[in-house]
Amino acid sequence: MKTLQESEFVIVGTGLMGASLALALRGKVKSLHGIDINPQHLRDAARCFDRLSGEITADTLAADVVVLATPVRTILVLLDRIAKLVKPDTLIMDIGSTKRDIVAAMNELPDGMLAIGGHPMCGRETSGPQDATAEMFVGRPYIFCSTRHTTDEVTALVHELATKINAAFYLLDAAQHDAATAAISHLPYLVSSGLVGMVQQLSKSDNLGELPWQLASTGFKDTSRLAGSDVAMMADIVETNREAVFHALDVFHEQIEVVKHMLNTNRDLQLRDTLEKIRQGRRAWEQRYFKPRPTPGIDGQTQLAGVMGWPVKHSLSPAMHNAAFDKLGLNWRYLPLAVEPSRLPEAIRGLPALGWRGVNLTVPHKVDVLPLLADISDEARLIGAANTVRVDPETGALSGTNTDRYGFMADLAAHDVTIDASTHAVLLGAGGAARAISVGLLKQGARLAIVNRTLERAEELVKLLKTALPEARVEAIPVEGLRDASRDASLIVNATSVGMWPNVEASPWPTDVPFPRRAVLYDTIYRPQQTKLMHDAQAAGLRTIGGIGMLVHQGAAAFTFWTGVEAPVAVMLQACLAKLAEG
Repeated sequence: MKTLQESEFVIVGTGLMGASLALALRGKVKSLHGIDINPQHLRDAARCFDRLSGEITADTLAADVVVLATPVRTILVLLDRIAKLVKPDTLIMDIGSTKRDIVAAMNELPDGMLAIGGHPMCGRETSGPQDATAEMFVGRPYIFCSTRHTTDEVTALVHELATKINAAFYLLDAAQHDAATAAISHLPYLVSSGLVGMVQQLSKSDNLGELPWQLASTGFKDTSRLAGSDVAMMADIVETNREAVFHALDVFHEQIEVVKHMLNTNRDLQLRDTLEKIRQGRRAWEQRYFKPRPTPGIDGQTQLAGVMGWPVKHSLSPAMHNAAFDKLGLNWRYLPLAVEPSRLPEAIRGLPALGWRGVNLTVPHKVDVLPLLADISDEARLIGAANTVRVDPETGALSGTNTDRYGFMADLAAHDVTIDASTHAVLLGAGGAARAISVGLLKQGARLAIVNRTLERAEELVKLLKTALPEARVEAIPVEGLRDASRDASLIVNATSVGMWPNVEASPWPTDVPFPRRAVLYDTIYRPQQTKLMHDAQAAGLRTIGGIGMLVHQGAAAFTFWTGVEAPVAVMLQACLAKLAEG
């Protein structure tokens, strides 16, 4: 039998659990193939698997291990069908929540098959691969149940699997599993649902109306959490574990009757003593057995990235990238790195030795980093600055690119702003961000006027742009010429730091210059989210766009440059907005 690392896995069912298992096994098995009949699941699960299929055939099941990650009754239907299609030495396992019927069905498989039942004790109230995470299994029990087709090699393999995904390995018989899970998982769902049903009934029968719901707070939210689970999934679980659930219900009913009797007979001391013993029992369980999940991605395999700047403590990039890593289940962390300008060379050159995978560069390092890199993308050369560096994990070679132009243009597109030859843009500023924005606008054919307090800097930028883009329509304009230059502008872009926190009352737009009526104003500043410039432009009737989107889109491009994985842009944006809301 092959080792885990050598094994090709097929996971049938790419929902929350199947996709999470795939993410957890990334890099630990040879390949991961997902099968699902749900087209939306296949689209959402693309980030989790090496390849995907929409049907079960001998070809799509060609693997060393086939995992059935579907509801219990579907597993029972699939077992016989799959057994006829797989190779004789293929291991069939499942992650169903009840085990008696599944293990019995596995025992009926033909001689020569390999099979073992499995159940990771984890999950969420949500379903679907969009919420999948590799951290799902960390610190949680992963129960396996032997069948007549379970060999010592199979047991060793699944033990290694559980260990590799940081789960706690348990080997039980099916009856033990079903009795225990009825008490700690299946009945709690019914009790949670019963609590909600009780409030619904009291609201009607006692004429309380909406009052209980209006008063309900975190306590009710916690105790009724499981009632929010997928009904079809939970009904499938409860119905395939009837006997054990009935027994657990009987014991629970006895407990309720005891409490009712104590309340009815005014045995207050006895009631308190009983409740105290229960409280101590729960505390003992929590202290002895329940292990909170560790901070995700902090171990010897963690890949490191970060942002270098001076200063850098107010950067939103750590929140943005770490949220993306967590969403995709990647064992990466992103840190802020305050690097003085004079120490940039030693900081950059030390990245390979420290095992870092990449960094972003912000003020004042974007230009100075270029001579320190072995390879520079055409984009970075054209812009004359790099904001992203990647470290080759094999050779340690440093390559740089610039994602600012992409970030700006992607955000314009996200706001339905089209740039073409009819666009007349006015750009305020001639620094690093202005370079990237200029290239983006000019490559789309726009006519561009660059306005800067120091005209010489604007003229230098224009010279660089015309050298790189000979057909570019671009000119440098003094601040005094802004009125005429902006008269028919369709786009105004602020690429200066004027108006950035803490100088929020400042604006780069002269008070005596009217805004062009039909222009869109884009401010690259995102702290504050609405600058004075944006406020004044809105008052003049202009549509305005803040810079948070540019930050997110350039960060998403950097994320993909390092990881090779498509970035979850919506998650990154939400993380930035949440961080900004903290003040």
